[in-house]
Formats: sequence, C-alpha cells, structure tokens
Amino acid sequence: HAKKGPMNHYFNPYAEKGNEFLDVLSDHLLVGDDVHRAVRILRSVLHALRDNLPVEVSLQFMAQLPMVVKALYIEGWKAPVAKLKPLRQSDDFVQLVMQKENSLLAVHDFIDADGAVAAIHAVFRTLAYYVSEGEWEDVLHVLPENLQSFLRSGETAHFLIL
Repeated sequence: HAKKGPMNHYFNPYAEKGNEFLDVLSDHLLVGDDVHRAVRILRSVLHALRDNLPVEVSLQFMAQLPMVVKALYIEGWKAPVAKLKPLRQSDDFVQLVMQKENSLLAVHDFIDADGAVAAIHAVFRTLAYYVSEGEWEDVLHVLPENLQSFLRSGETAHFLIL
C-alpha cells in the first residue's frame, strides 16, 4: 500500500512545471492539444542536440531544464566514448532530428524537412524561456558555426507546423 501524507504531493510541482513547458511548446508548435506530438518532437530535438554536445555541456544545459524535460533529455542516453564528429551542415541536424523519431510518426509530426526546421526552431524558442542566455551561448559555442547560425535564425522565426 502507498503511504499517505505529504509525500504523495512531492512530485506535483515537477509535473506542473513540465505541463507548463508542454503548454508553451504546444503553442509554439501550433499543435493544439496534441501533447503526444509535442513530446515526440521535443524528444527528437533534445536527443539530436545531446548527441552533438560534450557531456559537460550537456549536464550544465540539462541542469536548467524542468525535471520532466530532463528525463526526456537523458532517456536512453549513453555518454559518448569517442570524440564527437561535428555536423557539416544544418541540414544534417534536421535529418538527425527526423531520424530520432519513429519513421511512421515523423511523416505525421514533421511532414517534411521544412516542417522539421520549424519544429526545431519552436523547441529552441521554448527552451530559451528556461535556459539562461549564458548557458544557451555555452551550448551554441561548442556547435559548428553553421548550426549556430541555423539555431540563432529560429529565435525570431514564425513557427507553423501543419
């Protein structure tokens, strides 16, 4: 039997913060109440990002995320043992995000590469509410310049996912 009392509500603040994050992300993605779609997109983008960050940067970045988003970030994570291979083009990152998703769902979630670009920008725009500007700069600094430019271009982009 579960213990009754104050411990039953211990995780409520984490759930509330996670739901707040998903509400903001859903608004940026324009997916309405399709929380499952928002979570799938978020997971794909986070996993593509973490696979391109040194472990130290990942840990510092992740520390600023809401607890539920941290859980998505580390889900299935195996820290790299070899040096990371930098992505050559921002298109490589877009393809990596799409590959992180189940191929049948990716067609629904992203529609195409342009949809994936919009989704990536929407996720990073949402993350900007939770991650300090200094930490965001630390993350960008370790990425290749073309990817930095791509992610910065989304800061002011209009988001539309069909």
